[in-house]
Amino acid sequence: ALPTLRHRVQLRPEAEMEGVTADSVIHAILTHVPVPR
Repeated sequence: ALPTLRHRVQLRPEAEMEGVTADSVIHAILTHVPVPR
C-alpha cells in the first residue's frame, strides 16, 4: 500500500518539521482500519 498511496499524502509543514512522514501516516491508518471481509 505504501508505494501506491505515498504520493497522495500531503503533510502540513508543521508535521514535516516534527518529523512526521507520509509512510508513518499511512502505516497508522492501516493499523487502525479493519480489513474488509
